Amino acid sequence: MLEFKIEELKLENLEEAIRVIEITFLKFEAPDYSKEGVESFFEFANYETIEENLNRNMKMYVAKVNEKIVGVIGYRDNSHINLLFVLEEYQHNGIARALYNMVIKKCKNAGTKKITVNSSPYAHNVYLKFGFIVDNQMQEVDGIKFYQMHMEI
Repeated sequence: MLEFKIEELKLENLEEAIRVIEITFLKFEAPDYSKEGVESFFEFANYETIEENLNRNMKMYVAKVNEKIVGVIGYRDNSHINLLFVLEEYQHNGIARALYNMVIKKCKNAGTKKITVNSSPYAHNVYLKFGFIVDNQMQEVDGIKFYQMHMEI
């Protein structure tokens, strides 16, 4: 079994975390997106925007293997997951679930009763396994394809 640890993102590790997001997005998401969708994603998933959001209402946790960041989860307002990425070679080791469980714990501690996510088509089945319910058909906004989903916690 792969050993990893989950910890809150430190700002000095933000560039490494963003690299995990970029690599994973380009491999699994971008091929299904239009040029507009890829550009829209990176308008949100870049250093300046994420740093700004971390200073407002967003929190991030990372999974590390031997001090290397291999997974990232971001959420805002203690109620909405907005990023969940695990490097391909580390997928299927429980990392996404461990990151998700950390967020659920934090949200519950904050008094949250319902958590939402706009899931990409690639991650859709992962969120179903976590217990999320699909709210509607796949949508596309600014080239970003997603399913609105929620879960009572």
